[in-house]
Amino acid sequence: MFCESVNYEEGTVTFRNGVTVRADLIIGADGIRSAVRKAIGVVPDITSAPQTCYRCNVKRSDVDKLGLVKYSYEPAIQFWGGMAGSNGRSKYYKIVMSPCSDAEVVSFYCFMPTELTKHHEEGFVFAEVPVSDIIAGKYDELDPDCVNLLKHSVDRMPWRLYVHKPYTVRYIFLIFHISDSAHPMMPHQSQGACQAIEDAAALGIIFSDKYGFTQDVSAGLAMYETIRKPRATRVQSASARATENLNERIGFTSLTPHDASLAAAEGKLTINEMNSYKMHDHVASEVAKPTLSGTMGAKKNRDKKAAATEPAPEAPAPEAEGPPQSEPKPPVEVLYCAVCSFPPEYCEFGSSLTKCKEWLEEKHPLIFQKYYSDEALQSKIGTMSLEAQSKLEKEAAKKEAKAEAKADAALKKKMASQVTIKRIERNKRKHVTAIHGLEAFGVDLKKAAKQFASKFATGASVTKNLQGQDEIVIQGDVSDEVLEMIEEEAGILKGIPADNVEIVEDKKKKSAD
Repeated sequence: MFCESVNYEEGTVTFRNGVTVRADLIIGADGIRSAVRKAIGVVPDITSAPQTCYRCNVKRSDVDKLGLVKYSYEPAIQFWGGMAGSNGRSKYYKIVMSPCSDAEVVSFYCFMPTELTKHHEEGFVFAEVPVSDIIAGKYDELDPDCVNLLKHSVDRMPWRLYVHKPYTVRYIFLIFHISDSAHPMMPHQSQGACQAIEDAAALGIIFSDKYGFTQDVSAGLAMYETIRKPRATRVQSASARATENLNERIGFTSLTPHDASLAAAEGKLTINEMNSYKMHDHVASEVAKPTLSGTMGAKKNRDKKAAATEPAPEAPAPEAEGPPQSEPKPPVEVLYCAVCSFPPEYCEFGSSLTKCKEWLEEKHPLIFQKYYSDEALQSKIGTMSLEAQSKLEKEAAKKEAKAEAKADAALKKKMASQVTIKRIERNKRKHVTAIHGLEAFGVDLKKAAKQFASKFATGASVTKNLQGQDEIVIQGDVSDEVLEMIEEEAGILKGIPADNVEIVEDKKKKSAD
Protein backbone atom coordinates (compact mmCIF):
# COMPACT_ATOMS: atom_id res chain seq x y z
CA MET A 1 0.00 0.00 0.00
CA PHE A 2 1.16 3.54 -0.77
CA CYS A 3 0.92 6.27 1.87
CA GLU A 4 -1.29 9.11 0.70
CA SER A 5 -1.33 11.42 3.75
CA VAL A 6 -0.47 11.61 7.44
CA ASN A 7 -2.27 13.49 10.23
CA TYR A 8 0.17 13.87 13.10
CA GLU A 9 -2.43 15.51 15.39
CA GLU A 10 -4.69 12.46 15.20
CA GLY A 11 -1.89 9.94 14.67
CA THR A 12 -3.43 8.51 11.51
CA VAL A 13 -2.12 7.36 8.15
CA THR A 14 -4.30 7.22 5.03
CA PHE A 15 -3.25 4.95 2.19
CA ARG A 16 -3.94 5.29 -1.50
CA ASN A 17 -6.57 2.54 -1.38
CA GLY A 18 -8.62 4.61 1.08
CA VAL A 19 -7.71 2.67 4.25
CA THR A 20 -6.92 4.80 7.31
CA VAL A 21 -5.12 3.43 10.36
CA ARG A 22 -4.29 4.93 13.74
CA ALA A 23 -0.95 4.26 15.49
CA ASP A 24 1.02 5.25 18.61
CA LEU A 25 4.13 5.86 16.48
CA ILE A 26 4.35 6.46 12.73
CA ILE A 27 7.62 5.61 10.99
CA GLY A 28 8.06 6.97 7.48
CA ALA A 29 10.25 4.78 5.27
CA ASP A 30 8.45 5.75 2.07
CA GLY A 31 11.33 6.88 -0.13
CA ILE A 32 12.62 10.11 -1.60
CA ARG A 33 9.09 11.41 -2.32
CA SER A 34 7.96 10.70 1.23
CA ALA A 35 4.43 11.67 2.30
CA VAL A 36 5.47 11.31 5.94
CA ARG A 37 8.30 13.79 5.46
CA LYS A 38 5.82 16.25 3.96
CA ALA A 39 3.47 15.76 6.93
CA ILE A 40 6.08 16.96 9.43
CA GLY A 41 6.80 20.04 7.34
CA VAL A 42 10.14 19.10 5.81
CA VAL A 43 10.51 20.55 2.32
CA PRO A 44 13.42 18.88 0.51
CA ASP A 45 16.03 20.99 -1.24
CA ILE A 46 16.60 18.86 -4.36
CA THR A 47 18.66 19.45 -7.47
CA SER A 48 19.14 17.12 -10.41
CA ALA A 49 22.58 15.49 -10.22
CA PRO A 50 25.08 16.20 -13.00
CA GLN A 51 25.48 12.44 -13.36
CA THR A 52 22.88 9.81 -14.27
CA CYS A 53 23.04 6.03 -14.21
CA TYR A 54 21.84 3.04 -16.20
CA ARG A 55 21.50 -0.28 -14.40
CA CYS A 56 21.75 -3.57 -16.27
CA ASN A 57 22.68 -7.24 -15.80
CA VAL A 58 24.65 -9.87 -17.72
CA LYS A 59 23.93 -13.56 -17.16
CA ARG A 60 26.88 -15.76 -16.30
CA SER A 61 25.60 -18.33 -18.79
CA ASP A 62 26.01 -15.71 -21.54
CA VAL A 63 29.53 -14.86 -20.32
CA ASP A 64 30.50 -18.54 -20.63
CA LYS A 65 28.63 -19.17 -23.89
CA LEU A 66 30.01 -16.11 -25.69
CA GLY A 67 33.54 -16.42 -24.32
CA LEU A 68 33.45 -13.03 -22.59
CA VAL A 69 35.94 -12.08 -19.87
CA LYS A 70 35.87 -14.40 -16.86
CA TYR A 71 36.90 -11.75 -14.32
CA SER A 72 33.37 -10.43 -14.60
CA TYR A 73 32.11 -12.94 -12.04
CA GLU A 74 35.01 -12.86 -9.63
CA PRO A 75 33.90 -12.08 -6.04
CA ALA A 76 34.91 -8.43 -6.23
CA ILE A 77 33.58 -5.06 -7.27
CA GLN A 78 35.33 -3.84 -10.44
CA PHE A 79 35.58 -0.13 -11.09
CA TRP A 80 36.40 1.94 -14.19
CA GLY A 81 36.59 5.70 -14.76
CA GLY A 82 35.43 8.40 -12.37
CA MET A 83 38.23 10.79 -13.36
CA ALA A 84 38.55 13.19 -16.27
CA GLY A 85 40.46 11.72 -19.20
CA SER A 86 43.32 13.48 -20.97
CA ASN A 87 41.23 13.42 -24.15
CA GLY A 88 38.45 15.42 -22.53
CA ARG A 89 36.39 12.48 -21.22
CA SER A 90 34.10 13.67 -18.44
CA LYS A 91 34.77 12.57 -14.86
CA TYR A 92 31.11 11.57 -14.71
CA TYR A 93 31.81 8.52 -16.87
CA LYS A 94 32.11 5.58 -14.53
CA ILE A 95 31.25 1.86 -14.47
CA VAL A 96 30.80 -0.21 -11.34
CA MET A 97 30.49 -3.98 -11.80
CA SER A 98 29.54 -6.48 -9.14
CA PRO A 99 28.64 -10.20 -9.24
CA CYS A 100 25.29 -11.11 -7.65
CA SER A 101 23.24 -14.24 -6.88
CA ASP A 102 26.30 -16.39 -6.25
CA ALA A 103 27.93 -14.97 -9.41
CA GLU A 104 25.09 -16.21 -11.64
CA VAL A 105 24.35 -12.61 -12.57
CA VAL A 106 26.81 -9.75 -13.12
CA SER A 107 25.33 -6.37 -12.26
CA PHE A 108 26.49 -3.11 -13.90
CA TYR A 109 25.99 0.52 -12.90
CA CYS A 110 26.91 2.73 -15.85
CA PHE A 111 27.23 6.43 -15.01
CA MET A 112 27.47 9.26 -17.54
CA PRO A 113 26.84 13.03 -17.72
CA THR A 114 23.13 13.67 -17.26
CA GLU A 115 22.82 15.92 -20.31
CA LEU A 116 23.88 13.05 -22.59
CA THR A 117 21.02 10.80 -21.49
CA LYS A 118 17.41 10.64 -22.65
CA HIS A 119 15.93 10.97 -19.19
CA HIS A 120 17.32 14.22 -17.80
CA GLU A 121 13.99 16.05 -18.00
CA GLU A 122 10.90 15.57 -15.85
CA GLY A 123 8.37 13.15 -17.26
CA PHE A 124 10.80 10.64 -18.73
CA VAL A 125 9.42 7.10 -19.08
CA PHE A 126 10.86 4.59 -16.64
CA ALA A 127 11.16 1.64 -19.00
CA GLU A 128 13.86 -0.68 -20.29
CA VAL A 129 16.22 1.06 -22.70
CA PRO A 130 18.09 -0.32 -25.74
CA VAL A 131 21.80 -1.15 -25.52
CA SER A 132 22.56 1.89 -27.70
CA ASP A 133 21.48 4.22 -24.89
CA ILE A 134 24.06 2.73 -22.54
CA ILE A 135 27.05 2.40 -24.84
CA ALA A 136 26.48 5.82 -26.40
CA GLY A 137 29.04 7.17 -23.95
CA LYS A 138 32.81 6.87 -24.01
CA TYR A 139 32.89 3.59 -22.12
CA ASP A 140 35.11 1.93 -24.75
CA GLU A 141 37.88 4.24 -23.55
CA LEU A 142 37.56 2.68 -20.10
CA ASP A 143 37.66 -1.01 -21.07
CA PRO A 144 36.64 -2.59 -24.42
CA ASP A 145 36.05 -5.95 -22.68
CA CYS A 146 33.58 -4.27 -20.37
CA VAL A 147 31.72 -2.77 -23.34
CA ASN A 148 31.41 -6.25 -24.85
CA LEU A 149 29.69 -7.36 -21.66
CA LEU A 150 27.31 -4.38 -21.80
CA LYS A 151 26.36 -5.23 -25.37
CA HIS A 152 24.93 -8.53 -24.11
CA SER A 153 23.15 -7.08 -21.09
CA VAL A 154 19.50 -7.47 -20.04
CA ASP A 155 17.18 -5.59 -17.65
CA ARG A 156 18.55 -2.21 -18.79
CA MET A 157 16.81 0.47 -16.72
CA PRO A 158 17.49 4.20 -16.20
CA TRP A 159 18.22 5.50 -12.71
CA ARG A 160 17.79 9.23 -12.30
CA LEU A 161 19.90 10.75 -9.53
CA TYR A 162 19.19 13.74 -7.31
CA VAL A 163 21.28 15.62 -4.78
CA HIS A 164 19.40 16.27 -1.52
CA LYS A 165 20.72 18.69 1.05
CA PRO A 166 20.54 17.35 4.65
CA TYR A 167 17.19 17.91 6.34
CA THR A 168 16.96 20.05 9.46
CA VAL A 169 14.52 17.82 11.37
CA ARG A 170 13.54 14.16 11.22
CA TYR A 171 10.67 13.87 13.69
CA ILE A 172 7.75 15.82 15.14
CA PHE A 173 5.40 14.61 17.84
CA LEU A 174 5.13 10.82 17.28
CA ILE A 175 5.96 10.84 13.58
CA PHE A 176 9.42 10.52 12.09
CA HIS A 177 11.08 9.33 8.91
CA ILE A 178 14.05 7.07 8.16
CA SER A 179 16.04 5.66 5.23
CA ASP A 180 15.71 7.50 1.88
CA SER A 181 12.86 9.51 3.34
CA ALA A 182 15.28 11.02 5.88
CA HIS A 183 18.70 10.94 4.21
CA PRO A 184 18.54 10.19 0.47
CA MET A 185 22.07 10.08 -0.88
CA MET A 186 24.08 9.65 -4.04
CA PRO A 187 25.26 6.05 -4.58
CA HIS A 188 29.01 6.69 -4.69
CA GLN A 189 29.79 5.41 -1.19
CA SER A 190 27.52 2.33 -1.53
CA GLN A 191 26.06 3.26 1.86
CA GLY A 192 22.37 3.97 1.20
CA ALA A 193 21.07 0.55 2.23
CA CYS A 194 23.64 0.35 5.04
CA GLN A 195 22.34 3.56 6.59
CA ALA A 196 18.74 2.33 6.31
CA ILE A 197 19.76 -0.81 8.23
CA GLU A 198 21.48 1.33 10.86
CA ASP A 199 18.27 3.39 11.17
CA ALA A 200 16.28 0.25 11.94
CA ALA A 201 18.96 -1.03 14.33
CA ALA A 202 18.93 2.26 16.25
CA LEU A 203 15.16 2.00 16.68
CA GLY A 204 15.49 -1.53 18.01
CA ILE A 205 18.21 -0.60 20.50
CA ILE A 206 16.69 2.65 21.77
CA PHE A 207 13.21 1.19 22.27
CA SER A 208 14.48 -2.11 23.69
CA ASP A 209 13.90 -3.33 27.25
CA LYS A 210 17.39 -2.09 28.16
CA TYR A 211 16.18 1.51 28.20
CA GLY A 212 13.00 3.22 29.36
CA PHE A 213 12.01 5.00 26.17
CA THR A 214 8.92 2.88 25.54
CA GLN A 215 7.38 4.88 28.41
CA ASP A 216 8.39 8.17 26.81
CA VAL A 217 8.39 7.84 23.03
CA SER A 218 9.13 11.54 22.46
CA ALA A 219 12.33 11.23 24.49
CA GLY A 220 13.18 8.10 22.52
CA LEU A 221 12.78 9.95 19.22
CA ALA A 222 15.00 12.74 20.52
CA MET A 223 17.63 10.13 21.37
CA TYR A 224 17.22 8.58 17.90
CA GLU A 225 17.87 12.00 16.37
CA THR A 226 21.01 12.36 18.49
CA ILE A 227 22.31 8.95 17.43
CA ARG A 228 21.46 8.91 13.74
CA LYS A 229 21.38 12.43 12.32
CA PRO A 230 25.12 13.31 12.59
CA ARG A 231 26.34 9.98 11.22
CA ALA A 232 23.79 9.69 8.41
CA THR A 233 24.34 13.33 7.41
CA ARG A 234 28.10 12.78 7.30
CA VAL A 235 27.69 9.76 5.00
CA GLN A 236 25.18 11.64 2.86
CA SER A 237 27.58 14.56 2.40
CA ALA A 238 30.52 12.24 1.67
CA SER A 239 28.43 10.48 -1.00
CA ALA A 240 27.71 13.80 -2.69
CA ARG A 241 31.39 14.82 -2.58
CA ALA A 242 32.41 11.50 -4.15
CA THR A 243 30.34 12.45 -7.21
CA GLU A 244 32.80 15.23 -7.95
CA ASN A 245 35.99 13.76 -6.46
CA LEU A 246 36.68 10.03 -6.77
CA ASN A 247 39.30 10.25 -4.01
CA GLU A 248 36.48 10.83 -1.52
CA ARG A 249 35.24 7.26 -2.08
CA ILE A 250 35.92 4.87 0.84
CA GLY A 251 35.73 1.65 -1.15
CA PHE A 252 39.21 1.34 -2.70
CA THR A 253 40.98 -1.66 -1.18
CA SER A 254 44.28 -0.40 -2.62
CA LEU A 255 44.18 2.30 0.07
CA THR A 256 47.00 1.57 2.53
CA PRO A 257 46.54 1.99 6.31
CA HIS A 258 48.81 5.04 6.14
CA ASP A 259 46.73 6.61 3.36
CA ALA A 260 43.56 5.79 5.29
CA SER A 261 44.89 7.59 8.39
CA LEU A 262 45.72 10.63 6.24
CA ALA A 263 42.21 10.56 4.76
CA ALA A 264 40.71 10.46 8.26
CA ALA A 265 42.87 13.41 9.32
CA GLU A 266 41.52 15.36 6.32
CA GLY A 267 37.97 14.70 7.50
CA LYS A 268 37.19 12.19 4.76
CA LEU A 269 34.93 9.21 5.37
CA THR A 270 36.94 5.97 5.76
CA ILE A 271 36.25 2.23 5.82
CA ASN A 272 37.49 2.01 9.41
CA GLU A 273 35.05 4.72 10.50
CA MET A 274 32.14 2.84 8.93
CA ASN A 275 33.09 -0.71 9.90
CA SER A 276 34.33 -0.14 13.45
CA TYR A 277 31.23 1.77 14.58
CA LYS A 278 29.54 0.22 17.64
CA MET A 279 25.98 1.43 17.91
CA HIS A 280 25.25 -0.26 21.26
CA ASP A 281 28.16 1.61 22.84
CA HIS A 282 27.12 4.86 21.18
CA VAL A 283 23.54 4.65 22.49
CA ALA A 284 24.71 3.69 25.99
CA SER A 285 27.12 6.64 26.16
CA GLU A 286 24.46 9.13 24.98
CA VAL A 287 21.86 7.80 27.42
CA ALA A 288 24.37 8.19 30.26
CA LYS A 289 24.95 11.87 29.47
CA PRO A 290 23.22 14.39 31.80
CA THR A 291 20.87 15.64 29.08
CA LEU A 292 17.12 15.74 29.43
CA SER A 293 16.52 12.60 27.36
CA GLY A 294 19.67 10.89 28.63
CA THR A 295 18.82 11.57 32.28
CA MET A 296 15.29 10.38 31.70
CA GLY A 297 16.46 7.17 30.05
CA ALA A 298 19.06 6.56 32.75
CA LYS A 299 16.53 7.26 35.51
CA LYS A 300 14.04 4.81 34.02
CA ASN A 301 16.79 2.23 33.79
CA ARG A 302 17.71 2.78 37.44
CA ASP A 303 14.06 2.59 38.50
CA LYS A 304 13.65 -0.64 36.54
CA LYS A 305 16.79 -2.17 38.08
CA ALA A 306 15.73 -1.07 41.57
CA ALA A 307 12.35 -2.69 41.08
CA ALA A 308 14.02 -5.84 39.84
CA THR A 309 16.39 -6.03 42.85
CA GLU A 310 13.78 -5.09 45.49
CA PRO A 311 13.11 -8.16 47.65
CA ALA A 312 9.71 -9.70 47.11
CA PRO A 313 7.54 -10.57 50.15
CA GLU A 314 8.31 -14.03 51.42
CA ALA A 315 5.69 -16.60 50.55
CA PRO A 316 4.78 -19.26 53.13
CA ALA A 317 6.76 -22.45 52.68
CA PRO A 318 4.63 -25.18 51.10
CA GLU A 319 3.93 -28.24 53.15
CA ALA A 320 5.99 -31.25 52.19
CA GLU A 321 4.08 -33.85 50.22
CA GLY A 322 5.23 -37.36 49.39
CA PRO A 323 8.79 -38.70 49.80
CA PRO A 324 11.65 -36.19 50.26
CA GLN A 325 13.27 -34.91 47.06
CA SER A 326 16.87 -36.07 46.46
CA GLU A 327 19.59 -33.50 45.75
CA PRO A 328 20.29 -33.02 41.99
CA LYS A 329 23.43 -34.77 40.86
CA PRO A 330 26.21 -32.66 39.35
CA PRO A 331 27.12 -33.37 35.70
CA VAL A 332 29.74 -36.03 35.11
CA GLU A 333 33.10 -34.63 34.01
CA VAL A 334 34.62 -36.67 31.20
CA LEU A 335 38.38 -36.66 30.55
CA TYR A 336 39.46 -36.88 26.91
CA CYS A 337 42.87 -37.98 25.70
CA ALA A 338 44.89 -35.13 24.19
CA VAL A 339 46.43 -37.53 21.65
CA CYS A 340 43.52 -39.47 20.16
CA SER A 341 40.60 -37.45 21.65
CA PHE A 342 38.97 -40.64 23.06
CA PRO A 343 38.21 -41.13 26.77
CA PRO A 344 41.31 -42.86 28.28
CA GLU A 345 39.55 -46.23 28.70
CA TYR A 346 39.02 -46.31 24.89
CA CYS A 347 42.52 -45.28 23.77
CA GLU A 348 43.32 -48.92 23.00
CA PHE A 349 40.86 -48.79 20.10
CA GLY A 350 42.77 -45.97 18.43
CA SER A 351 46.00 -46.11 16.45
CA SER A 352 48.32 -44.33 18.88
CA LEU A 353 48.04 -46.29 22.12
CA THR A 354 51.72 -45.93 23.05
CA LYS A 355 51.62 -42.13 22.79
CA CYS A 356 48.26 -42.05 24.57
CA LYS A 357 49.69 -44.02 27.50
CA GLU A 358 52.74 -41.74 27.72
CA TRP A 359 50.51 -38.66 27.85
CA LEU A 360 48.14 -40.20 30.39
CA GLU A 361 50.95 -41.37 32.69
CA GLU A 362 52.48 -37.90 32.69
CA LYS A 363 49.30 -35.83 33.04
CA HIS A 364 46.95 -38.13 34.96
CA PRO A 365 48.99 -40.86 36.72
CA LEU A 366 46.11 -42.11 38.86
CA ILE A 367 43.90 -42.73 35.82
CA PHE A 368 46.85 -44.38 34.08
CA GLN A 369 47.23 -46.78 37.00
CA LYS A 370 43.52 -47.55 36.82
CA TYR A 371 43.54 -48.61 33.18
CA TYR A 372 47.10 -49.37 32.07
CA SER A 373 49.16 -50.51 35.08
CA ASP A 374 50.50 -54.08 35.00
CA GLU A 375 47.78 -55.14 37.43
CA ALA A 376 45.02 -53.56 35.34
CA LEU A 377 46.28 -55.09 32.12
CA GLN A 378 46.74 -58.52 33.75
CA SER A 379 43.21 -58.38 35.05
CA LYS A 380 41.91 -57.48 31.58
CA ILE A 381 43.70 -60.22 29.62
CA GLY A 382 43.99 -62.80 32.39
CA THR A 383 41.30 -64.98 30.89
CA MET A 384 42.84 -64.91 27.38
CA SER A 385 45.12 -67.63 26.05
CA LEU A 386 48.78 -66.86 25.38
CA GLU A 387 48.14 -67.16 21.66
CA ALA A 388 45.29 -64.64 21.80
CA GLN A 389 47.40 -62.25 23.86
CA SER A 390 50.26 -62.46 21.38
CA LYS A 391 47.88 -61.87 18.47
CA LEU A 392 46.35 -58.84 20.19
CA GLU A 393 49.77 -57.31 20.86
CA LYS A 394 50.87 -57.84 17.25
CA GLU A 395 47.71 -56.24 15.88
CA ALA A 396 48.13 -53.24 18.17
CA ALA A 397 51.80 -52.83 17.15
CA LYS A 398 50.89 -53.16 13.46
CA LYS A 399 48.14 -50.55 13.81
CA GLU A 400 50.49 -48.12 15.54
CA ALA A 401 53.23 -48.62 12.95
CA LYS A 402 50.76 -47.97 10.15
CA ALA A 403 49.48 -44.82 11.85
CA GLU A 404 53.02 -43.54 12.42
CA ALA A 405 53.98 -44.19 8.78
CA LYS A 406 50.88 -42.32 7.66
CA ALA A 407 51.67 -39.42 10.00
CA ASP A 408 55.28 -39.28 8.74
CA ALA A 409 54.11 -39.24 5.13
CA ALA A 410 51.63 -36.49 5.91
CA LEU A 411 54.35 -34.48 7.68
CA LYS A 412 56.74 -34.85 4.72
CA LYS A 413 54.01 -33.77 2.32
CA LYS A 414 53.16 -30.87 4.57
CA MET A 415 56.75 -29.68 4.82
CA ALA A 416 57.13 -29.93 1.03
CA SER A 417 53.98 -27.85 0.47
CA GLN A 418 54.17 -24.21 -0.49
CA VAL A 419 51.89 -21.31 0.40
CA THR A 420 51.75 -18.75 -2.40
CA ILE A 421 50.65 -15.17 -1.75
CA LYS A 422 49.99 -13.57 -5.11
CA ARG A 423 49.50 -9.84 -5.63
CA ILE A 424 47.29 -9.44 -8.71
CA GLU A 425 46.90 -6.12 -10.48
CA ARG A 426 43.46 -5.53 -11.98
CA ASN A 427 43.98 -1.93 -13.09
CA LYS A 428 45.84 1.13 -11.84
CA ARG A 429 43.68 1.47 -8.75
CA LYS A 430 42.55 -2.09 -8.20
CA HIS A 431 44.45 -5.04 -6.76
CA VAL A 432 43.52 -8.34 -5.18
CA THR A 433 45.61 -10.75 -3.11
CA ALA A 434 45.23 -14.49 -3.79
CA ILE A 435 46.47 -17.05 -1.24
CA HIS A 436 46.92 -20.68 -2.24
CA GLY A 437 48.16 -23.68 -0.24
CA LEU A 438 46.96 -22.94 3.30
CA GLU A 439 44.84 -26.11 3.40
CA ALA A 440 48.03 -28.23 3.22
CA PHE A 441 48.86 -27.02 6.74
CA GLY A 442 45.43 -27.83 8.14
CA VAL A 443 44.02 -24.32 7.83
CA ASP A 444 40.25 -24.08 7.29
CA LEU A 445 39.99 -21.79 4.26
CA LYS A 446 36.53 -20.44 5.07
CA LYS A 447 37.57 -19.52 8.61
CA ALA A 448 40.79 -17.98 7.30
CA ALA A 449 38.84 -15.92 4.74
CA LYS A 450 36.59 -14.66 7.53
CA GLN A 451 39.67 -13.78 9.61
CA PHE A 452 41.22 -11.84 6.72
CA ALA A 453 37.95 -10.00 6.01
CA SER A 454 37.74 -8.94 9.66
CA LYS A 455 41.41 -7.97 9.84
CA PHE A 456 41.46 -5.82 6.69
CA ALA A 457 37.82 -4.63 6.72
CA THR A 458 37.37 -5.77 3.13
CA GLY A 459 35.98 -8.64 1.08
CA ALA A 460 37.62 -12.06 1.27
CA SER A 461 36.22 -15.33 -0.08
CA VAL A 462 37.20 -18.85 -1.10
CA THR A 463 37.18 -19.36 -4.87
CA LYS A 464 38.65 -21.77 -7.42
CA ASN A 465 41.59 -20.63 -9.54
CA LEU A 466 42.13 -21.48 -13.20
CA GLN A 467 43.61 -24.86 -12.16
CA GLY A 468 40.45 -25.70 -10.25
CA GLN A 469 42.19 -25.41 -6.87
CA ASP A 470 40.75 -23.60 -3.86
CA GLU A 471 42.32 -20.31 -2.88
CA ILE A 472 41.42 -17.25 -0.83
CA VAL A 473 40.95 -13.96 -2.72
CA ILE A 474 41.20 -10.75 -0.67
CA GLN A 475 40.22 -7.39 -2.14
CA GLY A 476 43.22 -5.07 -2.02
CA ASP A 477 47.01 -5.31 -1.88
CA VAL A 478 47.61 -6.90 1.53
CA SER A 479 50.29 -9.45 0.58
CA ASP A 480 52.89 -8.15 3.05
CA GLU A 481 50.32 -7.99 5.85
CA VAL A 482 49.21 -11.60 5.15
CA LEU A 483 52.84 -12.79 5.30
CA GLU A 484 53.26 -11.00 8.62
CA MET A 485 50.11 -12.69 10.00
CA ILE A 486 51.44 -16.12 8.95
CA GLU A 487 54.82 -15.46 10.55
CA GLU A 488 53.13 -14.34 13.78
CA GLU A 489 50.74 -17.35 13.63
CA ALA A 490 47.78 -15.02 14.01
CA GLY A 491 44.41 -16.65 14.68
CA ILE A 492 44.12 -19.97 12.88
CA LEU A 493 47.26 -19.41 10.75
CA LYS A 494 49.40 -21.73 12.86
CA GLY A 495 52.08 -24.26 11.99
CA ILE A 496 53.12 -22.74 8.65
CA PRO A 497 56.93 -22.45 8.34
CA ALA A 498 58.06 -19.09 6.99
CA ASP A 499 60.36 -20.89 4.54
CA ASN A 500 57.29 -22.46 2.92
CA VAL A 501 55.70 -19.11 2.07
CA GLU A 502 56.45 -16.97 -0.97
CA ILE A 503 55.06 -13.74 -2.40
CA VAL A 504 54.70 -13.45 -6.16
CA GLU A 505 53.62 -10.62 -8.44
CA ASP A 506 51.03 -10.94 -11.18
CA LYS A 507 50.89 -7.67 -13.08
CA LYS A 508 48.30 -6.89 -15.70
CA LYS A 509 49.81 -7.08 -19.16
CA LYS A 510 49.91 -3.76 -20.95
CA SER A 511 48.31 -3.70 -24.36
CA ALA A 512 50.47 -2.70 -27.30
CA ASP A 513 50.07 0.87 -28.47
